Amino acid sequence: MRALALDLIDRFGKEITYTKEEVGATYDPATGKNSGGSTSSFTIKVSPPDPYDISLVDGEIIRAGDARCLVAARAAEDLGLIPDSITDKLDFGGAIWTVVGVKHIWSGDQVAAFELQVRKN
Repeated sequence: MRALALDLIDRFGKEITYTKEEVGATYDPATGKNSGGSTSSFTIKVSPPDPYDISLVDGEIIRAGDARCLVAARAAEDLGLIPDSITDKLDFGGAIWTVVGVKHIWSGDQVAAFELQVRKN
C-alpha cells in the first residue's frame, strides 16, 4: 500500500513547496501566527486540493472552502518531513493553503499516506 500511494501521487500529483515551522517558534493566538524559530521548505508531490463534500461541512471542524490533499508517507519520510503541525503551509503555485488537520492512513503497522485538511489563506 505504501508503494502504491507513492506511485499514484508521484504519477498524478502536483509538485508543491511544503513549508514547516520548526521548534522554537512561539504561537500567538491573537494573530494566529508564529514568530521566532526557523522554517524549512521541501519540494514534494501531493494530490491537488480536493474540496470537501458540502454534506461534511459543519462550519467548525470543516469549513466551507476547506479541502484535503494526500501526501505519500514514504516520500515525506525520505525528506525528513512528518506533517503534524497546524502551522504548516502548502504553496500551490502562489496559492497558499494552511494545514489545519492531519489524518494518518495506515497500511498494516505503517503509515501509507497522510491526508491533510487544508484551508486557503
